Amino acid sequence: MIEADTYYGNSEFAESLRKVGRFLMISQLPPPQPGWAQQYNEFLQPAWARSFEPPSVCLSATVHNINSLIDLYLHTHRAELLEPIPDAIRWLKASRLPNGKWGRFLELGTNKPLYFDRGRIRVDLLQQLTLERRTGYGYENDIQNALDTAERRYLQVSGQLPEAAKPDREAVIKKTGL
Repeated sequence: MIEADTYYGNSEFAESLRKVGRFLMISQLPPPQPGWAQQYNEFLQPAWARSFEPPSVCLSATVHNINSLIDLYLHTHRAELLEPIPDAIRWLKASRLPNGKWGRFLELGTNKPLYFDRGRIRVDLLQQLTLERRTGYGYENDIQNALDTAERRYLQVSGQLPEAAKPDREAVIKKTGL
């Protein structure tokens, strides 16, 4: 949509981008978990999706949304789009697991990682999941590079980091898959 607005200048594209920015801002969960869910219900509450995707705060969605807010800010120059980012970054940093990774889904209210097998069977540890879920879904991930990149982008666009320190976002996306 940003590219469409850039190249065609149609007011409908600009209005869509304004709505996207508003949605990202109002769908951010409140402290102490100021991240985003992977999916929401009609009341903007985190909701179930597939049987192993519980209502929760989703770290990869949070990193993606931070980058989307930065992209929207760079296009629209609306400073309010940067306001949700510092709290989200602080929360992400504080949510790292003892093994150095981050849980894909964190329980609402407790910030504990959630692990669900088929049939919505909740287990307490990654090792308790069936091999299929343990190895094929990514319940724990190392998001350090993606988080560092998002933070550097935020610091750079907010004027807190010199231009020379600006990260190469495309290279990090290829490297981390986020």
